[in-house]
Amino acid sequence: MPRISVNYQEVANAIQEILAQRRNPTLESIRALIGRGSHTTIGNHFRAWKANQDPIQQLVTQKQVPQELISLVKGLWDRLIGEAEEKIESVKQETQKEISDLNTELQQSHAENARCHQQFHILSQEKETLTQHHKELNQSYLELQKSSTLLTAKYDYTQEQLQEKQNRIEELHQLHHQTQANLEHYRESVRQQRLIEQEKNDGQQQKLEKNIQLLQEQIAFHAQEKSTLRLQYEKQTFILEQKLMEYEKQADELARLEKRFSDLEGLKIELLTTKNHVETQNRVLEQNSENLNKLNNDLKLEIVTLTQRQTSALLELEELKKQYTFISTEKSRLLEEKGMLEGQIKQMEAIVR
Repeated sequence: MPRISVNYQEVANAIQEILAQRRNPTLESIRALIGRGSHTTIGNHFRAWKANQDPIQQLVTQKQVPQELISLVKGLWDRLIGEAEEKIESVKQETQKEISDLNTELQQSHAENARCHQQFHILSQEKETLTQHHKELNQSYLELQKSSTLLTAKYDYTQEQLQEKQNRIEELHQLHHQTQANLEHYRESVRQQRLIEQEKNDGQQQKLEKNIQLLQEQIAFHAQEKSTLRLQYEKQTFILEQKLMEYEKQADELARLEKRFSDLEGLKIELLTTKNHVETQNRVLEQNSENLNKLNNDLKLEIVTLTQRQTSALLELEELKKQYTFISTEKSRLLEEKGMLEGQIKQMEAIVR
């Protein structure tokens, strides 16, 4: 009848049973428990079983550490790892939230800074436009001053001409009066000679009447010329007053623009203050970023500390193993002493009997 080969599961079950009896599994003990199988087959399955065991289980097997102690240490270790992971996850979430909030604030600060720069650019353009307008108004003002000077000079010249014309008219009036006076005197002087020199007097009288008519026409012409000059003077005066009113309006506009320019200067100062505030906020955000980096470094240090605690726990486990070995040794010694004492008690009882 062919021999039935031993499989891996039978070897593994035998090893577990031996370990449950708190014995160290060997090829002999495994074969004795199974009742069949070659040493080679059992040895191969035994080595495969060892390769499949985790380091803790191998340690339990080699050092004969109680399973309860291993479970206790493992539970303690799992709890420490869980708490550390929860704490790391919590800190990571808080850090991510703070970073997200800081990024949002930074984006808002950048947007506000861009808006301030845009507004500052617009106000600068308005300032340049107003400055150009101010220069144009100053140029118009200088031209109006020149025009006013020219009009004043022309007015003075017109007044001088009017005065000359008036003087000429007065001279003509005086001449007319003088002529009439001379004519009356002449009439009186020649009245006696009228009969003798009637014809001569008639001719002279006609001549004088023609002279008078000519003088009257000259007087009328000068009067019309004076009226024309007066109308021109009134027209020039009206134009000058209109230009003066326009100049006053431009001066008011210039004053308003200067006030607007002053307001723009104040707004510029306010924008510079806002820009400084934004730069301060950026520095605060950079400080917060440095604090986050510091917190990250602290987390790394805490992870290193947890690793060190893990190492310490492993060392404590080794120490516990040593203590358990010592306790096992003491237990064996006490059992031997107990056996010896029991033997001595039995001997004494036998002697007493």
